[in-house]
Amino acid sequence: MFLENLKVALRALVANKLRSVLTTLGIIIGVTSVIALVSLGNGVQAFITRQFEGQGSNLIFVLPARVDFTKGANRAGFQAFAAGARSGTALSLTDADSRELNDKSRVPDAAIIAPVVAGSGKAYNGENKHESRVRGTVPEYLALNEAVMQYGTYFDDAAMTSRSRVVVLGSVPYKKLFPDGGDPTGQEIRINNVSFRIIGVQAERTGGTAGSDDDVMTMPLTTARDKLFPRRNAQGKPIVNIILIQAANKDRIDNAIQQATEVLRENHGIEFQGEDDFTISSQRDLLSTIGSVTTALTIFLAAIAGISLFVGGIGIMNIMLV
Repeated sequence: MFLENLKVALRALVANKLRSVLTTLGIIIGVTSVIALVSLGNGVQAFITRQFEGQGSNLIFVLPARVDFTKGANRAGFQAFAAGARSGTALSLTDADSRELNDKSRVPDAAIIAPVVAGSGKAYNGENKHESRVRGTVPEYLALNEAVMQYGTYFDDAAMTSRSRVVVLGSVPYKKLFPDGGDPTGQEIRINNVSFRIIGVQAERTGGTAGSDDDVMTMPLTTARDKLFPRRNAQGKPIVNIILIQAANKDRIDNAIQQATEVLRENHGIEFQGEDDFTISSQRDLLSTIGSVTTALTIFLAAIAGISLFVGGIGIMNIMLV
């Protein structure tokens, strides 16, 4: 019986070649679209995850505002943070906070503390120019960021103390300012009309924060504040845009966050039930949030592919019934 039915089906397919080809093509296109769109969503999720994991999952971010990136209702908090980052008047994190966080007796589960001041800068080398982010930080940032030097060295504590006008170029400003290549260490460039001596060039990143960390110029925090970004809060205290904390290991992230929270609440005079005026998030939290977004994207793409497959199925049915 089965063989007889198979013979009838094959004869029908041979007798209606065009209909058979169109039906097969519809099935192939429908199934392929589902696989392609779902794979695209999964690929985006995997790519973003690799980008963040490249800098280590034991990284903690301290932001100078109460921000919840997962809730639309708190969008105003993010806008206030962005505005404060530009003006320097609405930021709650200060040098005193970073010094207290760097006290091992108070935050024993933190391995590295790296405060950062940031802004934009226009760099000039003769006729070559490039506008890039400028980052002022501490020497420990090199180890935290796992940066590799292509030329020269990173700055040290002596450069911090003396407020030396030295700068380390990322791969993008290096290529823009020195299109002919070569070792630029020892040469001088101007950033926002201030002269700086190049002491190093970071190698191009292939993972982690590759995109964002290539287009940056890094200098001692004291120099950046003294020469480019003399920002202070309403109380006249020098502020920082962000404080990066690297926990001793993955198992001590929660302890480090709790210890840092207690230090900052005490420093800021926040009462027992008062709301924090800062935000502490770990790399793990960001990956979780991003994972939720990319999962929703994958489901959305799969739904679109499913609809197209359903419509294609109706077309196939019409062809077969004609």
